[in-house]
Amino acid sequence: MSTTATAYSFSADEGVQFGAMMAGVFILIFVIEYFRLITGKKKELAEEKYANAATWSIFLILTAAGHVHKPNDPSILITAGEGMQLFAMFLIWIAPRRGQDSNAPRASVEFGMLTAFSLTLRLWCTMKFNGYLPVDRTGDGCIQFIEAASLFLTVYGLGRIEMSGLAAARSMTAILASIVLATVCYGNLDRNTLADRLYAASVYSELFSWLFMYKFIKGKGKDGVSSMAFLPSFVQSACKGYFWFAALDETLVKKPVLLQGIFNSVLVADYAFICVLLMVMSTMVIKVVPKIDLIPSVLCYKVLDV
Repeated sequence: MSTTATAYSFSADEGVQFGAMMAGVFILIFVIEYFRLITGKKKELAEEKYANAATWSIFLILTAAGHVHKPNDPSILITAGEGMQLFAMFLIWIAPRRGQDSNAPRASVEFGMLTAFSLTLRLWCTMKFNGYLPVDRTGDGCIQFIEAASLFLTVYGLGRIEMSGLAAARSMTAILASIVLATVCYGNLDRNTLADRLYAASVYSELFSWLFMYKFIKGKGKDGVSSMAFLPSFVQSACKGYFWFAALDETLVKKPVLLQGIFNSVLVADYAFICVLLMVMSTMVIKVVPKIDLIPSVLCYKVLDV
């Protein structure tokens, strides 16, 4: 009996386990990247190389999610998606940009403001209500902590960008559009109209933020963006989209008002569109890799001479 009591006292729910694993993943990636930085060749250090870090972070975070996953319950994907978003925000706002103009903005003002607005609304809703959290204990505290860290990185990065009046006006217009959309198309998982509408506004503003990032990359901002940030961003959108697809029946509003009846489908479509948008943007910012000759040129000349 004493053994059982001891085991229980040191047990941790899924959220604590995943949070601890997330911390371990970030520490491991940081140590590996730092070691590569101090031991790398000068030619390699002249380029931005985060492909390995992004790939390994995705693999390890999904492995952690699989470890705490419960059978027939995909809710851990929401938490895993937030972890991916945190790593993406790190690459966008904080990660060193070797071989690039350090004065180039990392992202657009609109992207930063709309992302901060979305995360703030989502934090408020999920801390006060439980409707949009996973049904198990995975979401208790872990999601809010990860989103708060993403918000901190976004605000920090936004403070280092020169903000123009036009960019601020466009951001406020998009925020207003998100709020207007949320007044007619929203869910009812919180059983509170204000909270449900604010959560819906966070989803719409997240979509608008990536649309502004697309506009930024299509213009003159491509050189300042971390190309590897789109990899974890894609995975986080795919995780959230799949979760809401799996919960399609559970999120259906039984007695819809205005456009409430389609909000569950809008949630899935929103993240599916973001995934497509991220794929397009990744092709726009990917660095050009020189061709590698499979047969050395000297060998070719010798064969031709013969």
